[in-house]
Amino acid sequence: MKSRFFPKLFAFSKNKRLLCKNFDPEKNEKKMKERIKELLVRQKRYRDCDYSQAQLAADMGVDVSQLSRSFKRLFGMSYTGLVHKYRVKDAMKYLRNPKLHYTIDDVAMLAGFGNRQSFYSAFKKETGMTPEAWRTYQLTSLDKTTD
Repeated sequence: MKSRFFPKLFAFSKNKRLLCKNFDPEKNEKKMKERIKELLVRQKRYRDCDYSQAQLAADMGVDVSQLSRSFKRLFGMSYTGLVHKYRVKDAMKYLRNPKLHYTIDDVAMLAGFGNRQSFYSAFKKETGMTPEAWRTYQLTSLDKTTD
């Protein structure tokens, strides 16, 4: 039995389920990855400490569990892991700049971390150093190259 409205697009499987003939899982995953990057990264929603995976799923119009399963496959990490990666990357920009005199807590808040503990933990996991140690190392390296 074929769909009378879209005979070339749909067909029924043996167990009478409607199938889309043009469904390409790889293409759909690529679209999903791009949509996640658009919402989370390009729009910099990762900086909002209250922006959750549930909100991202709602913005994308998908189920939270579906989004959660897709994250590992698409990015090789969880939602939290990806968010922390981008937040740490932002924090590193603030810490590296000698003209900026932000405290570590200021940097954590600017990057989107809700508290100092999660910032330190994510930063150390990403860099292997505490934010203060990383800043000191970067600024002394910068001084040596300008001498």
